[in-house]
Amino acid sequence: MHTTPTPADESRPMVLVIDDSPDVHRLLRARLRHEDLHLEAAMGGAEGLEKVRHVTPAIVLLDLDMPDMDGFQVMEGLKEIEANGYLPVLVITAQPDRKLRALNA
Repeated sequence: MHTTPTPADESRPMVLVIDDSPDVHRLLRARLRHEDLHLEAAMGGAEGLEKVRHVTPAIVLLDLDMPDMDGFQVMEGLKEIEANGYLPVLVITAQPDRKLRALNA
């Protein structure tokens, strides 16, 4: 799902999806295809942080359970990159016990 931004994409809000599941990327692309958004994919935490170093998304959709870095590590990295800014993060998890921890992070 990796896409290179085009000039038309640059005028639309970017949603960065950080998730190691290609199925989740496909599902979100299908669900959001009618919205005026530019979806950018990262297949793991390290790739997601690298993308945020180059461009600030309007929002990050973040999986908590990934093999390279968990979502909490990614959130700590996002705080360092956007130390003085504001970056909304929507957490994706199916584990109820991790929801409160994610809110606190």
